[in-house]
Amino acid sequence: MATTFKQLKKSDSQLRKLEVNASQELTHNSNGIAFLSGFSASISAVSASTWNWTNGLFYRTDISQLAGYKSNFYQDRNLHESCSIVSFPTINSGYKIVPGTFWYEETSGARITTLQDDASGNLYDTTSGSDHIKGNIFYYHSTIVMTNTASQYQDLGNSSQFKFRSTQYIYERSYTCRVGKGEMLGSTNPSAIYGSNSSSTHPSNELVYTPFVPFITTIGLYDNENRLLMTGRLARPIYNDPEQALIFKVKIDM
Repeated sequence: MATTFKQLKKSDSQLRKLEVNASQELTHNSNGIAFLSGFSASISAVSASTWNWTNGLFYRTDISQLAGYKSNFYQDRNLHESCSIVSFPTINSGYKIVPGTFWYEETSGARITTLQDDASGNLYDTTSGSDHIKGNIFYYHSTIVMTNTASQYQDLGNSSQFKFRSTQYIYERSYTCRVGKGEMLGSTNPSAIYGSNSSSTHPSNELVYTPFVPFITTIGLYDNENRLLMTGRLARPIYNDPEQALIFKVKIDM
């Protein structure tokens, strides 16, 4: 019987990283969202340390720091003596928030404040139509910092809604399976007719070819111990022409 197994080479396997995005809708009650306040001259150790941490991480003018934290020169960073911070959990934001997709609405009494980002890390108040920057968003840290000292930009978390697109990476492993001319002509189907007599019900080691050319429907990948690890089913059966070589790609998301 013709062989139905082949050894894959290391070069037959490739790994590719793919970026996928998902829409997120959160509120101030969503699990994992943190609301913080920072004051540069506060008598509260927590508020003072929050301001110092924010200033040191995002607002230092040292160029190496800016490059290391993936900032850009289109972002206007100007931290005042007070700030409010909202941090989003990585389970929602993933690797980063997609620039240009962040929307935030805060309701306080009859006042509604709506903020959006400009894809460069700046937050604008679309309610008032002002072109003045009210704060910043740091996409890779999933954090916004409200730098404007007006009360509507400092009193956060009362009734908040957030919308943005998150980023995740998935890895795709692909295997190149080659079938040469005259290969894979055997069958592992137990219903195939064996023996020299087509009416025989007793299988033998010789498969009748009168003529017998199988269709390929499924590709199985095995380990070195011949244990089946995964299968790839074709969209339609492929005729295994003995005079033609075939190449199949088996892909799995990891």
